[in-house]
Amino acid sequence: MAASFYFFFGTILLPPLAFRRLLADARALGRGFRVVILAGLLYAATSFARAASGAVPMAPTWVKITEYNYLIWQMIFVLPALLLLWVLAAGLIQLLGRRGQKSAAFEATAGLTGYAVGLPLLLLWIPQAIGAGLMLLGMTQAEWVEILSRPGSSQTLFIGVHVLAAIWAFLLLTFTAKLAQKLPWWRALLTGLVVALIAAVFFFALVR
Repeated sequence: MAASFYFFFGTILLPPLAFRRLLADARALGRGFRVVILAGLLYAATSFARAASGAVPMAPTWVKITEYNYLIWQMIFVLPALLLLWVLAAGLIQLLGRRGQKSAAFEATAGLTGYAVGLPLLLLWIPQAIGAGLMLLGMTQAEWVEILSRPGSSQTLFIGVHVLAAIWAFLLLTFTAKLAQKLPWWRALLTGLVVALIAAVFFFALVR
């Protein structure tokens, strides 16, 4: 348990140091897996809460599901979708950064990627949790959208969380590529950027 707290908060405060230690940890894969599971369960819970309050997706969806049922289906499938995103991101880092015998095993890369993907997702979850809580307490979705749409501190904070999560994911994925695949910095930065962009498209195409 202590090690799990160390890697969780170490990734927030000193990600390079935490990732180096995680890379040498025999349980890295399981630790990364649990972070993604936590994110998936929290997104499922907020999807249920929003559906129970009568909310509908706040952005257009490309899946042909009625808007009143979308959040229920999201509650069911968001955890498998995030696990798929995790495996896809780890596989891309392993593939794009392969350098023969110096590369870490996929399990180690996936362990680091679990934190690189899962922690920014947890940050993005916070505004969803706040909105879901307020709607359960009686606020309408229209009122919540109005708060976020009106220029001011709430809108700035909402946008800032998304920008911070994007930058954080890029940096953590870059550290993953650098440490697990022993890449030079320019290749690690490029790999991190490509994987972060693909992960962002995947996530925002599904999660509403």
